[in-house]
Amino acid sequence: MSPVPEIRFLTVEGRRLAYEVAGEGPLLVCPAWWVSHLELDRGNQAFAGFWEAIGVGYRLVRYDRLGVGVSDRKLREEDLTLDGEVGVIGALLDEFGAERVGLLGGSSSGCAAIAFAARFPERVERLVLYGAYAWAFDHAAGGARGDRRYRPLALGHRVAAAIGHLPRRGLKQGAGMVRAVSAVGS
Repeated sequence: MSPVPEIRFLTVEGRRLAYEVAGEGPLLVCPAWWVSHLELDRGNQAFAGFWEAIGVGYRLVRYDRLGVGVSDRKLREEDLTLDGEVGVIGALLDEFGAERVGLLGGSSSGCAAIAFAARFPERVERLVLYGAYAWAFDHAAGGARGDRRYRPLALGHRVAAAIGHLPRRGLKQGAGMVRAVSAVGS
């Protein structure tokens, strides 16, 4: 078993963004999923095993988006935009002094990974996507394609189970726990 990565903090526009780095090798940045909690993910064998397997041969960087997990809870409306998510990725790359990195976008983090790669292709060596989509818009609020509001969707447990790393029941129970504890405003 790998040593537990230390949670570090990066100041992004006056707020603390929690991130962790694990492993050795080229930098692989995983934009934040819809909900996450760096500390709680470690306590769930399915999540911990998933990230350990993904990180083999890389220096894996994960973070809790602003408003959830260990990151500061204070949110501004612009934090919930695609531009806000792209800005956070850029700030992390700057923190590491990284010129070019690999990006791994899964589920809702795929939007941010795709947008960052499209806007800054010189900073992305490779882009890996799974269970991702290019854009989400808010149907409930009458949103339409091109609407600037960013509505990430949760990673479905069927998708994760299909990739073979996570048992259905374990992820479903774990995701419920993570959602309950890492929700905005907790």
